[in-house]
Amino acid sequence: MEKRRPTFEPLLHALDLFGDRWSLLILQSVFLRVRRYDDIRARLGISPTTLSARLRALVDAEVLEQAPYRTPNRTRMEYRITTRGLPLWQLLVSIWFWEKTWVPGRAAELPRLVHLDCGTAVTPELACTECATPVRPREIGAVRNQTAPLSLTSNRPSGGSLAGKGITDPLVLFHTALDIMGDRWSIALLTFAFMGVNRFSGFQRELAIGPGVLAGRLRKLVRVGVLTVGRRGDPTAYRLTAKGLALFPSLAFVLHWCQADFPPDDPSILTVRHRGPNHPFVPVLRCPRCGGLLGRDNTRIDPPTVGGNA
Repeated sequence: MEKRRPTFEPLLHALDLFGDRWSLLILQSVFLRVRRYDDIRARLGISPTTLSARLRALVDAEVLEQAPYRTPNRTRMEYRITTRGLPLWQLLVSIWFWEKTWVPGRAAELPRLVHLDCGTAVTPELACTECATPVRPREIGAVRNQTAPLSLTSNRPSGGSLAGKGITDPLVLFHTALDIMGDRWSIALLTFAFMGVNRFSGFQRELAIGPGVLAGRLRKLVRVGVLTVGRRGDPTAYRLTAKGLALFPSLAFVLHWCQADFPPDDPSILTVRHRGPNHPFVPVLRCPRCGGLLGRDNTRIDPPTVGGNA
């Protein structure tokens, strides 16, 4: 059966779907085999209205699907990852390891990822599928083929706070990472920063964003240390820091996922290339120890060791 093609720009579709902390946490829960509505709600402390809305959006996007299961009294539905959703495991792992690496104190709290093929606890590295080599952000070039600004929605309810809900699972409490990756405006700003936009007016032009919203998001990104402003002799330019560049794997998987249903020559997609070899860039996570690819089926999550060493 032919895959359903979104009726709007793929980048906009991905930002609207995944630029939301609850959607990311729900997706993570299902990957961790927390599949039933009541179990997801208990794990996240999320309101029924917010949970139902996010689940509906993920099902409509064909990332999750419903599957029946029996209780003593009736048949109910649980949620499972679809084939289209499986590549998003790499997005969630990238977010997890960014928090583990760049947020003080989190290495000791977050679990380890063990590559079963070589038996090693690893920090995944981003690689290019085409040439099987590790890549750095500056080695990737992205060009947005459309000239019209993105028109992101900004009125989605936040669904409340995790604070005070008694949540103890460290894989839920991704405060810093979700403050960035769980906000569609912040992801959009970082995406355009990777594409070379570095001025207030440029961001405003690309996103059709109100000046107050833009100023607030830029202040936040500077405050958390992923952007810096006013260095190298230019007091108005925003630049990615090392901490900001480290978010590139997460953004790469968002960008790749959103273009999967589109032919390469579709004018609505981003052109993303590995600059050195000059071929299309398809991201993948690999093991830095043995070079093997990392996936959901050849890894496991272990409790952290004392001191947080991977």
